[in-house]
Amino acid sequence: THLTTSPGKTGTAGTGRGGGHFYLLSGRVKSGNCGFGMYGAPNSAHGRVYLYYRCRAGVDKLYVTKCDNSVTYNAKYLDRAVWQWLTELMTEPEKIALWLEAYAKQREQQAAPIARRLKAVDNLLSEQRSKLDNLLDLYLEGRMEKELLYRREQELTKMIADLEAEQRRLQEQMTEELSQEKIERIKALAQPASKDRILAWGNDKRRRVMELLDVKGELSYQGGKKRAKVTCILGDSLLSVLPSRSNTPKNCTSRSARC
Repeated sequence: THLTTSPGKTGTAGTGRGGGHFYLLSGRVKSGNCGFGMYGAPNSAHGRVYLYYRCRAGVDKLYVTKCDNSVTYNAKYLDRAVWQWLTELMTEPEKIALWLEAYAKQREQQAAPIARRLKAVDNLLSEQRSKLDNLLDLYLEGRMEKELLYRREQELTKMIADLEAEQRRLQEQMTEELSQEKIERIKALAQPASKDRILAWGNDKRRRVMELLDVKGELSYQGGKKRAKVTCILGDSLLSVLPSRSNTPKNCTSRSARC
């Protein structure tokens, strides 16, 4: 229900279509004012359909969290600006190459301590399992009392369970990084392609790019101005939500070599 929706959750039109309409940022945009997901809101006027993004908490009184982000964001202009920004990134292969190089170094640095701890946990697990296996032999040889056997068995069993849980967490952290297959797909984006060709890509291909680059948006309304902060694994940018001649990114914030 609305009352259980939590900040950080994305919009409801998860397939990219809301009411049969395509929203580029569907399922990937939240309100910068409250953190709740935005949703696609079509509106008909004079025989035409206009698409907007809206914050549910800003318009629905059933939400526990109140939000002053009650304005609408024109999906036509916002989606166009986002795709033009992504097009700029995808037609600059040298920047993607620099990002991949920086990412590889960062991943190596981040993975090293995790790998060391995982190896230590593996060794501890082997030792504790060996001790548990030897308990019965010690008891049968008369070198351990029955009461002590039960106590040590419980201690070792709990220790092993805790180590196994940590082992799973560490393994998940190791696999959370971009897979090599995904890196190769990102490299493929760096292949020479004209901006006109990318701008002409259909909705299905655009949706795959959005997923590959993990594009996310945050729409804010402050001081009477609408702002759209858009991020992806290659960089981030502050975009204008209002229509303009070019809808080009504004105040691009560089992360490594990503803008």
